Amino acid sequence: MTKSNDLSTFLATYGPSFARTAYLLTGDADKARELATAALVAACRRWSTIRYQRPAEAVLRELYARFLGGAPWAAPDGFLLAGLAPRTRAAVVSTLHDGLPLPHAAAVTGLPTGALDDELRRAHLPTPSQDAGPAQDSPWTLGAPSFEQPEPELRDALVRVAAEMPYTDLGAEVLRKVVGRKRVRGAVWTVVSVGLVGTLVAVVSVGVSAVVDNVDEAMAGRTPSPFAQRTEETGYDIPSPLPAKLTDAVGYAYPGYCRDDQVNPRDPQPCGQWVLTTRSGTEWRLPDARAGYDTETGATMPLAVSQDGHRLVYQNAQGRYLVHDLPTGRIRRIDLAAADGEARIGSSPGGRYFSLSFGGADDGAVLDFTTGATSTVKGADVKILALRDDGTRVVSERRDVTDVPGHASVSMLRLTGGGARATGYRIDPALVEHGAALGPDGRSLALVTADDRLVTMDARTGRVAARRTRLDVDDLEVVKVERWLNRDEVLVRLWDYEDVYLTRVNVRTGEVVDFADDATDWIDYSDPLGALPE
Repeated sequence: MTKSNDLSTFLATYGPSFARTAYLLTGDADKARELATAALVAACRRWSTIRYQRPAEAVLRELYARFLGGAPWAAPDGFLLAGLAPRTRAAVVSTLHDGLPLPHAAAVTGLPTGALDDELRRAHLPTPSQDAGPAQDSPWTLGAPSFEQPEPELRDALVRVAAEMPYTDLGAEVLRKVVGRKRVRGAVWTVVSVGLVGTLVAVVSVGVSAVVDNVDEAMAGRTPSPFAQRTEETGYDIPSPLPAKLTDAVGYAYPGYCRDDQVNPRDPQPCGQWVLTTRSGTEWRLPDARAGYDTETGATMPLAVSQDGHRLVYQNAQGRYLVHDLPTGRIRRIDLAAADGEARIGSSPGGRYFSLSFGGADDGAVLDFTTGATSTVKGADVKILALRDDGTRVVSERRDVTDVPGHASVSMLRLTGGGARATGYRIDPALVEHGAALGPDGRSLALVTADDRLVTMDARTGRVAARRTRLDVDDLEVVKVERWLNRDEVLVRLWDYEDVYLTRVNVRTGEVVDFADDATDWIDYSDPLGALPE
């Protein structure tokens, strides 16, 4: 399933339910549409983050926060809940209409459990069961409520009143607002037609698993690998393990999702392993690689994909750093022991050379995949910033200083390997915080300044070109300098604390444009990028 399609499916499936919840809160169809749309837009701008982590709950949080936090929503006279204060109305709707047990309703509405209890008593209702109900059937759902709820007549009345909300297709409007600003894509969004549900209670009552099956059936854009398995732990298809040989280039990768909070990133379950998405759309999981976030060290388990999409570098379950050639199945090891600090791995454009260094550690290493030889890069706090296919590498070392005004430390940059040699020169450490990319000419180094401006520097001399291109427009911040696309353009990853964007920057003209590519338009903050369209 494509990420674009699963958002469309989510909106088509659950949008009317949120509109009905909003209708019970406001008592007015137009206000309900406005409230539900605002909540969906706010939540779905974080879709890449919430899509496998209870997005329905995220939307309800936004919906109730807007209802309780804004100007009072006065329900019209004669409306069933018109006589209730907003907090009391929220307590009644969340527990009786949305079917949430008290602790869950408290989390969604933002009201303490005791306050919710008080509001229900003000409405002259007994407190609903605090049982959370059975385990969830889908990461999209809120969880089955306890059906030993009080006042079944009132619950039925709420369902009948909610059904008075005119059918509202919020999908197109929400998608337009979500993707209409700063969106990196050329894809056309389509609202998938699937069976709509009346209310979240109705979804649970008829069986969430059946609805989710319909949802998954509608998600046809993403092609699972052959023999992909569906599990109760995830509610979605887990791709098959990577075959012995794979000729299809990998476009990007992302970590899988498991419901179990105790997933071991050093030996992840199939649901939590890296997922490789090929240029053709087929997905495979990488069984032997560490994946996820290590809560003990704070490090993210690393993975990188060569720019041609045919080689991977990762840390296996035993802690070794390996380079895997997918078309042949051949694997070589980078001969450098893991050190403290987060691993920094990369590859040359053609995938011959692979680098490994650790933040806060000293030496780094470069593997020549053709020969299998690993060369050590000596230094203090070494970062290998960029590689070329002739073996040239750009290396930085961070050093504390007392003789440079305004700086407690500086970075020493040098060009080594291949046919290039350049003695070290000092630069501001902030220049390498977002990485670097060495141009096709072997000397133009793309970097980002502390104030988020893209610059090019001659890697041999340290001289910075005059042009500085702003990247911080529309509240965007730089994530990473990705690569050179050609002799004039650099690909940069940006984000706005919600969404991630790929942008191509012309270093000669300063032109900044979206990079439109359907296959990679939903990469997240740290998803490794592989082959791009030719």
